Amino acid sequence: QITYEAAGVESRPYFDNLITNCPEFKFNMCDIGRVGDERIWEPSNTLSADMLKMIDSADASNSDVVFQIGKGRKTKKKKGKELFHAHRNIILARAPILASLTEDIEDGTPIPVEDVDPGIFRMLLRFVYGGEVPPKDVLKDEARTLIRAADRFGVTGLKLSAEVALASSGINVENCAELILFADGTNCAMLKEAAMDYFVTNSVEIMASDGYKDVKESPDILQELLLAMSAGGKKRPASGNSNGDFKRMRVSTLRHKLDKKGLDVDGSKDMLVARLENAVAGGDTGSGG
Repeated sequence: QITYEAAGVESRPYFDNLITNCPEFKFNMCDIGRVGDERIWEPSNTLSADMLKMIDSADASNSDVVFQIGKGRKTKKKKGKELFHAHRNIILARAPILASLTEDIEDGTPIPVEDVDPGIFRMLLRFVYGGEVPPKDVLKDEARTLIRAADRFGVTGLKLSAEVALASSGINVENCAELILFADGTNCAMLKEAAMDYFVTNSVEIMASDGYKDVKESPDILQELLLAMSAGGKKRPASGNSNGDFKRMRVSTLRHKLDKKGLDVDGSKDMLVARLENAVAGGDTGSGG
């Protein structure tokens, strides 16, 4: 008998929903045991692979949602656009914002989605279904585009993976100011923190760069940079043990605490701090408190 724990699914309702509504969804599992001191063969968890097969084989005959993907709002011709068949219950469970586009739409009716490249949307769907992260080289080259798409449709895991790839690809004098603005606009808190840290130690050179001209147009960003520079010599705690002073914690620590409490890890640093403060005020000390 297959249990939802063995299947690697987070909760029984989600597991039951998959079995009930997705006849294509199959498990390749068996009972685990021992014969004497020898452990018998243990099958691998094929959930991710099975889910990817489901989206790869989706068509009009076995799906109930179809997205029509094309770039550019001004383009009225269908030529060059692609259709992506999907399953409403899977999208709802994994990407609620994307699922909201399917509300009040009859099954099989193409749902136009503008300003996203078909290749990027395909990567997004493969992450939604099977948790597949694009190869490192693709993730690095398409990081900004993936972040925008994942942020737009609420696919947090893919967004954070792309954020890490962008931050680790190298922050320098020429791109630092631009990355600060990009991170601020897409609520990539860790990327913004890393770029601002770099600015603090290289402010003179960055202020002479072309990208800094745009920063000067944002009073809020300028104020944050000034505060960061004034606090540059003060070390923030590396761990979460700072008597609840969440504002002084690193973004990675904040996300770790939120994840342990089962709270949303996406958003600006102010949003992350506010969630933790609200959780503590509400009496939720959690395992991450």
